[in-house]
Amino acid sequence: MAFLTKLKTTAEVLLLAIIAAFVAAMTLGLFVDLFWSADNKPAEAFRGAFYGALFAFIFVRLGEALNRFYQAGKESRKALGLVQFNLNESLSITDDNIFVLQEWRRFYVAFAARGRGDLLIGVALDAHFRKDRLI
Repeated sequence: MAFLTKLKTTAEVLLLAIIAAFVAAMTLGLFVDLFWSADNKPAEAFRGAFYGALFAFIFVRLGEALNRFYQAGKESRKALGLVQFNLNESLSITDDNIFVLQEWRRFYVAFAARGRGDLLIGVALDAHFRKDRLI
């Protein structure tokens, strides 16, 4: 049993070595053709493929960067519109409250001058209150 396991392991290592030798031989043949061959066609083909892949990589990355830049600008404009809407809403509320405060001031001046106020709650009910309780 131990002999079969050892034989199996040896066969696996031998097959891996054969595959590695084949890959190394193919790679060596490619580099010999590219750099030391008398014929310049493989080197030109390799350079053309390399430059094509390089420029494609650069343009894809440039496109992604410009897309991110455009999306950031779009989100900024959307956020700016939201801020503008909220600011206009706040200014509108503040503007409305200025008139309310002016009316309240007129009421308070009249109330302070009398010292005691009558507040009508409904049609037939007259409620009396003191100034210090209101404030």
